[in-house]
Amino acid sequence: MQNPCSPNVFVVDREIYQRQYTPLSCNDVLLKLKPEYNSRYEIEDLASAIGQSTNVLHVIDLPDAGYKAITISNSPTISIPYQELFNITFNLPCPEYILPVRQDVVSPSNPQGIAGLRPTAHDIFMTILGQVANLNGVALVDYYEFPDYNALVIRLNDPNHPVLGDGRFLSDQIEQQNSTGHIAQLEWSQIVPNSVKRTVPSNDTAAGGGQGTTTRSGSNEVQVNADIAILDTGVSLSHPDLNVYRNVSFVDGVASGDDDQGHGSHVAGIAAAKDNSVGVVGVAPGARIWAIKICDKLGECKVSDQIKGIEYATKHADEIDVLNISIENSNSPALNNAIKEAIKAGITVVVAAGNYGTDASSSSPANSPDVLAVSAIGDSDGKCGGGGPPLEGSRGEIADDSFAFFSNFGPSVKMSAPGVEIFSTFNGTSYALDSGTSMAAPHVTGAAALFKAQFPDASPAEVISNITSSGTLPGATCQGGPGGYFTGDADGLNEPLLIREFRPR
Repeated sequence: MQNPCSPNVFVVDREIYQRQYTPLSCNDVLLKLKPEYNSRYEIEDLASAIGQSTNVLHVIDLPDAGYKAITISNSPTISIPYQELFNITFNLPCPEYILPVRQDVVSPSNPQGIAGLRPTAHDIFMTILGQVANLNGVALVDYYEFPDYNALVIRLNDPNHPVLGDGRFLSDQIEQQNSTGHIAQLEWSQIVPNSVKRTVPSNDTAAGGGQGTTTRSGSNEVQVNADIAILDTGVSLSHPDLNVYRNVSFVDGVASGDDDQGHGSHVAGIAAAKDNSVGVVGVAPGARIWAIKICDKLGECKVSDQIKGIEYATKHADEIDVLNISIENSNSPALNNAIKEAIKAGITVVVAAGNYGTDASSSSPANSPDVLAVSAIGDSDGKCGGGGPPLEGSRGEIADDSFAFFSNFGPSVKMSAPGVEIFSTFNGTSYALDSGTSMAAPHVTGAAALFKAQFPDASPAEVISNITSSGTLPGATCQGGPGGYFTGDADGLNEPLLIREFRPR
């Protein structure tokens, strides 16, 4: 719903509680370049030419593996230029299968070799990709190369295809994906949202101070010296309140990391909206944002695309400090394995607990053991005591300083933060109120960025330990400020509540 404000303010009306997972949509056409043309044509050039008359979804270029292919949208009036160059498969079937490769197979010490030369892990993986991709009845969707995790994603015309029994893959970890995951007039001088009042330092030194924590630009904006990756619907590239440093898209047919849905921009603003005298201010103001778009304009997020985004972040682990994933999926060991690789590379991963109102152990990535999973509370006044007005949840009121009924809970959850009616940046240059554990997670992401700005060499485990140990627990004294705790914790495990006085130990 849009209000007559300038800039625009939206009250986001989306179903967040126990939202059902959407089946994968499969109505596309695979164009495999015929082997005799592999050395004569660049697949990107062909995709550009074909894209003039039809919608190109995905391009895979594996010259070392002898495989080049384009996926395009199907339609009753489809016309395929240069079709004589391709082997064409219409109506590729669902689901997607994620096949992890056994590490001993891709190990450089593997005895396979050519003319006595020992192939690298990359060489072996490329060989496997080419062999599988060129099998009859197989369509290669994507592939991932982490230091200790290699996998490929395929679609099959036969659910009993023999490739599923190929001994090079971990048969007990082959994952079948049938559905997508999904995302969980104000005064126009700059305001600090109540949720952020409760969770951000009260001044530049409240997060520990010291050299390197913040800098100021020529316009006197506070800029936290840290990099936050937002794995989401993208982030608005035109919003004056967001410092988007890099952007990339892994959504088929979408070229940039610009946000066409709003969710990722809202998450980014909570974590890092600029302290620039207008709009809102985030927990880690002005931190550099990496917009990694892996969800489409409907907020649907294929697991295979999420893993591709995590792979991208991992390859930039020397720059990215914190990765925020405000997405919920059914359990996915493949996704969790990719996240494990990002954490091993030094990235602190903060995730939403999920919005099913149940134990988070069945939801990825919240059940990934080394992430910082965040539940949601309602906080209407930015201070403790429960004296603020009630908030509107997706199915009723949520009392001030109480656990949100929609929030997942359980042993996987390590922290809680405000997540109801949170005010933040949105699409274009607008702002919005939105709710969900999606909104709780970036409060903690901002706190992690503040810590990394002061202690850039801190490991993910050290970041998580310091943030969680700084939160409040039941029995914390409430003196009218941001201290205290919340009521109604669904499981009685009492995860720490992030507060304004967060200080590195």
